[in-house]
Amino acid sequence: MMNSKNVFLAKLCFVLAFTGALIYFSSLKPRIMVIHTCSEKDTWGKEFNAGFHRFFSKANYATVFYQYLNARSNSSEIYKLKAGVLARQTIDRLNPDLLVLCERDAQELIGRNYVNVPGKNIIFCGLNGSSQDYGYDEARNVTGVFERLPLEAFKELVPLLVSGKNPPDKIKIIVLGDNSDVSKVLKQTFAATNWAPYNLIDLITVSTFEDWKNTVSSLTHKADILIIANYRKIYTDDTQTALKNPEELMDWTRKNTPLPMIGSIDSFVRDGGEIALTTSPLGQGETTAKLAHRIMSGENARDIAPINVPDFLVHLNNESKNSKLYKLPSIYHAFACAMGNCSKKE
Repeated sequence: MMNSKNVFLAKLCFVLAFTGALIYFSSLKPRIMVIHTCSEKDTWGKEFNAGFHRFFSKANYATVFYQYLNARSNSSEIYKLKAGVLARQTIDRLNPDLLVLCERDAQELIGRNYVNVPGKNIIFCGLNGSSQDYGYDEARNVTGVFERLPLEAFKELVPLLVSGKNPPDKIKIIVLGDNSDVSKVLKQTFAATNWAPYNLIDLITVSTFEDWKNTVSSLTHKADILIIANYRKIYTDDTQTALKNPEELMDWTRKNTPLPMIGSIDSFVRDGGEIALTTSPLGQGETTAKLAHRIMSGENARDIAPINVPDFLVHLNNESKNSKLYKLPSIYHAFACAMGNCSKKE
């Protein structure tokens, strides 16, 4: 009969053997590294990961690593360059088979360095601009998922928020945003859209809060509705050293314009806006995971055409006192709340 010491040693040997087997078989799995432009706390990243994991949790055949550049909240070029160096060092250490690069900065800091590198495939995602900017048009190891705004949904929402006194062909739309790269891409997207029967009469970008206030005040009698692009890179003053608090900016805007506003980024309602239409990070994650599965199953990335994901989200301040918002078809309220996008900020 085994004494207690021998029993302990037997159990220890079993645990060590089992752990060694796990490590060995894990080392044989394909490695995927997801690199986010945002921080680990960012809602977009969390929802993308949920969609990505939803697919891969069904088949545990890949090891997935996550890294965050935290470049959304750090506009310093020096910071971004350092973040890119650290991420590339991590890639060299972990040696993943597939890089999933989320949003613009991840392409700029990481993606362009691995174009046509043997043994490395790339999937870009959350990209609302052109993939050519990073050399992907000439790449043999890249495919991806574009992030495109639900423009038809914007057109459907416009007449529901604008006063009924104007016929559709008299409704005037103005797009307003900051001078960030995000706003520039959104500006190009809106400019290329056929807004008929409505009229897109201007696309305006400003840099400072004073310019923002002056512009908002001047648009009262020029437009019937505002579409707000990015506003989180508005500076407090001309020195452009400090950014205006987005909640304070949105609070001022809501109180100083009678015009209805539609946001186009996911933080709009959380910052105090009333309704926003955005792409779905959950859908981006699921679609990206399916592309990853195809590549891990042997398809060549160059043979997979980039995809436009049609999924979108409604974000709604469900306690707004705006009568137009209150009278929206119930599907808007139900959809926003079902997806957890009902804000209770007033």
